[in-house]
Amino acid sequence: MKTKITILILSLVVLMGCGKQQENTNGLEDLKQNQSAHSEEIVQSVSYIDSINKLSAQINELKNTQLSKQQQIEWLGKKKDSVLSLLNQVQNSLEQVNAKKIAPGIEGVNTKLTELKGQRENAFEQIGLQKQEVALADKKISLLKEEKIVYDAQHQALWNKGSEPAAFKVVDSLLAGINAKITEQVLKAKSLKSTITDIDEQIVSIDEQSKSLSNKIRNNYTAKQIFDDYSKEEQERLQGQLKTINGQLETFISDDNSIGNLLAVQNSKKNSFENEESSSKELAKLNEQKKNIEANAQIANAQKESNDNKKNSKKSFAIVIVAALAALFILFFFVGKIRKSRRQKQ
Repeated sequence: MKTKITILILSLVVLMGCGKQQENTNGLEDLKQNQSAHSEEIVQSVSYIDSINKLSAQINELKNTQLSKQQQIEWLGKKKDSVLSLLNQVQNSLEQVNAKKIAPGIEGVNTKLTELKGQRENAFEQIGLQKQEVALADKKISLLKEEKIVYDAQHQALWNKGSEPAAFKVVDSLLAGINAKITEQVLKAKSLKSTITDIDEQIVSIDEQSKSLSNKIRNNYTAKQIFDDYSKEEQERLQGQLKTINGQLETFISDDNSIGNLLAVQNSKKNSFENEESSSKELAKLNEQKKNIEANAQIANAQKESNDNKKNSKKSFAIVIVAALAALFILFFFVGKIRKSRRQKQ
């Protein structure tokens, strides 16, 4: 009888333990679901940010290319103005000769040679200054690239740690700033080198003009013949330059327009992703609020169930104890009765 009561009590304890284990299992499943949903939100957020970053990089590259084209357009525009000015000077010089407003003999030609010599010296001086600026720009680029290596390492370290997207904001901002500075110096150096090339071409042209004039003097040309031939050669040379410049301008302007159209498309895509990311964040925020409300409700229900279970457990335990005591009492009663009956028989 005692064995049966003990088994009954142990069975009740086991049933209570199973109930608690089931509650823990349910809680674990809820936690896993919440973690899975949170992971999906992070993956979605990273996907949007990754797409936005890629588009931003493409947009920056297009802007740099467009800026380079625009600098070329500006430089060609100045070069065109310079050629037109030279054409005007040649025409004026010819008119002055015809009007005999300059020395009619070789002295007037020597004056032109002296002028060309001064232009040549000035060109070499400009080249020296431009090369110094190029060297300075190259030094700045080298230092900026060293600084960029540090920021790239910080960016990679964040990736290796699996950091949240928000953690990348500072280092990404620094990288964007340093990349912009590098691009600025690269374009500056490129523009300076183009100017040097242009000045080199001017020096070659000046040397050709000086040589042509000197040859004409040695061949005993008259001043008028010399200036007539000189102006004709110069006009042909400058008109050829002007034709080349106009062709280059047309190409660069067309490229600039194409890049502008492509930039508009890429910016539209980026804006679309940014809007989707914003909507995703807002939805995630609402979902988080909903989860918090549900979690609080679950906690409240769990506490209520726990309290009810405790009360039921106490009641059940009390009933078991009472039943066990009653069974023992009945057992003792029958055992005493049997013993009394045996004594009477004896």
